[in-house]
Amino acid sequence: MWSCFCGDMPERPVRLKKIVMRGKNRDKSHLIWWWIIRFSKFFTQMRNSRLQEIFMWVFLFAPLMAVANDSIINHVSGSFSVETLHSSGTNLPFWLVHNRNGRYPRQGSSVQVASLCGEYDKVGLFNSSLRTQIGFDLTGAWSDRFDAHFNLLYAGLSFKSVKLDAGWFSDEENFSGLSSSNGHMESSLNARPYPKIRFGTNGFIPFFFFKERVGFKAVYDEGWLGENRYVENARLHHKSLFARLKISKSLWLTAGLNHYVYWGGVSPVLGPLPDDLQAYWLYISGRSGNEEFTTGDQINVAGDQLGAYYTELAFKQKNYSLTFYLSHPFEDHSGMELDNWRDNLAGVFLDFRGKSLINQVLYEFMYTVHQSGNVHLSGVMRGRDNYFNHSVYRSGHTNMGYAMSSPLFSPLQFNDGIVTYIENNRLKMHHVGLNGTLSEHLEWKGLMTFTTNRGTYQHAYDPERKQLSALLTLDYINESFPVDISVSVSGDIGELHPRQAGGLLKLSRKF
Repeated sequence: MWSCFCGDMPERPVRLKKIVMRGKNRDKSHLIWWWIIRFSKFFTQMRNSRLQEIFMWVFLFAPLMAVANDSIINHVSGSFSVETLHSSGTNLPFWLVHNRNGRYPRQGSSVQVASLCGEYDKVGLFNSSLRTQIGFDLTGAWSDRFDAHFNLLYAGLSFKSVKLDAGWFSDEENFSGLSSSNGHMESSLNARPYPKIRFGTNGFIPFFFFKERVGFKAVYDEGWLGENRYVENARLHHKSLFARLKISKSLWLTAGLNHYVYWGGVSPVLGPLPDDLQAYWLYISGRSGNEEFTTGDQINVAGDQLGAYYTELAFKQKNYSLTFYLSHPFEDHSGMELDNWRDNLAGVFLDFRGKSLINQVLYEFMYTVHQSGNVHLSGVMRGRDNYFNHSVYRSGHTNMGYAMSSPLFSPLQFNDGIVTYIENNRLKMHHVGLNGTLSEHLEWKGLMTFTTNRGTYQHAYDPERKQLSALLTLDYINESFPVDISVSVSGDIGELHPRQAGGLLKLSRKF
C-alpha cells in the first residue's frame, strides 16, 4: 500500500512487531480500537454526512476482521519525528517544502513540525489472501500560527488481484524521490492528499492468456475537496489504465493514461453545479454538458477535464537498470489529439543497484510553452490550453495551497487564503537528481532545477523569468543510535522566487 510518510528520510530496515492474537498479546489490539475512537471524533467534523458514514464503516470494519482469527500474525510499525526549518527570506526555499505531501505551511521563515505515524497490517485473514491495512500520519506545524492535521489517514482491503482503499492517502513514490514531479506532469507528491475512495487492481496483474508477457493496472476513484476552494465542495474523479509489455527478458514497455475531472460543488458566481447521475456520466465520459451546464461546458466538455499520457521503457540488468519515460498533458481535444505534441516531461533514470558514492541519477526536461498555440478556437477546443487552470473551477489542479501537478507550475495566486489561479504554466525546465552512500550509515541526496518561465498566454511574463533552485540532504541512519538524523540545505536564486537560503534539521525514531 503506502508507506507512512513522515518526511523524506530513507527507510531503516523495517522492524515489524509480530503480535499473535492470543492471551496477553491480544490486548495490543486495543491500541487499534483506541485510534479508531480518536479518528471517529475527527470524522464527526466533516460536513458531508454520507462521507462520514462511508469512512466510519471502512475504519470500523478493518479492526473487526483483525481480531476475528486468533492465529493470524499482525504487523505494526510506526515513527515519531520532530523537524525545524528556517530561511533567510520571508518563506522557505522551494525544494525544502515542495514534493512533501503538503505537510509544511506555505508561508513563514521559521517552521517547527512534529509528526506521529503508524501502520497496522494484517495478512491472511480467515486463512485466505485477504489483507487489511490501516495507517495515519498526524502532523502538527508551528509557524505564524499552529496547524494540526492528518496528512495520511487511510484503510484498505485487498484480495488477490483487487483492492479497495479509502481515506487520505498518497500515491507511491517513484524514482527514489529524485523526480521533480514523481515522473508525471499532472500528478505528484506535492500537495496534501484529499479524501477519496479508490477501487482498482493490486498493482500490475496478468492479462488473460498473455500473463507471461502482458499485464495491466487500473484504478477508479472519487474524491472530495472540501470548502477551502473557489468552488466549494467540488468532487474530483480520477481513473487510470496502464499496460505493461515484456519485450524481452531485460526490456519492458509501459504505456497508459491518467484522467481527472473536477465536477459538482457550489460556485460563488454560478451557484450549485450539476451533480446528478446523468451529469456524472457526462463528466466521467468526457462529453459535452447538457442544458443543465454552463454555455462553455455545452460547447466544450463537462467540468474541468485534464490528464496525461504516460510511456516508459525500462532496461533491467543484474547490476543496473535504465528507465526512459515521457509524460504528455492534455486539457481538451487538442491535447488528446496531440496538437500540443511539443509539450512533455521527459526523463531518464539510472539505478546502479548498489551502495556507492553515486547510487542513482535522474535527469528531466520539461517543456510546456506551446499549449496548442496562441490562438484559441472556441467551439472546437483548440489553442491556449492553459494547463491546470479553469474558468469555473478557478482553484485549478491544486489542493490546500499546493499544486497537485508538477510543483514547477508556480507561483499560485491567492484571495483570502484560497487559490484562484496558477500564474505560471508556460515554462522550460532542466532538472537533475542524484543520491548515494558516503559510509555505512551516511547517505546523501541532491536536487538542482533550472527553469525559464513565461507565465500564461493570458498573463505573460515580459521579460521571461529565470530561476535556479537546489537542495542537498544528508541522512544518518544507524540501528544502534537512538534516532535517525536528517540535515538539508536549500536555496533559490532568480527572478521567479525571492533570493533566499534555508535549512532543515529532522530527528526521527521508528518503532
